[in-house]
Amino acid sequence: MSGQTRRIPWTRETVLLALLWVWYSITTFFALVPQDAFAEWDKVSKILLMSFATLMLIQEKQKFTFLFGAIAFSLASLGSGVWFGESQAVRSLRMKVPLDRLFRIITIWRSPLI
Repeated sequence: MSGQTRRIPWTRETVLLALLWVWYSITTFFALVPQDAFAEWDKVSKILLMSFATLMLIQEKQKFTFLFGAIAFSLASLGSGVWFGESQAVRSLRMKVPLDRLFRIITIWRSPLI
């Protein structure tokens, strides 16, 4: 790690993103079903926190290029079926297997205990 300090670049967009998080927090507080709303708020807060962390770390063109390449590689490998097995996904869609059964198959397939 380098010794330089990392700061959030406070631009118009990042201020709006922070205000969006504040709005989510306010509406979660006044939700009709607070348990479900808080669970969703927790997920959204984690996503926004990582967005701000990415903004702090990726401020140069080369780092942005590497980040974009990693995201593109992840999407390409997921789309080509490297992780889930392309034949299983295509077969299940062709045979019209219900999605819950497909997710059970994938969960069992990826389970380290088997």
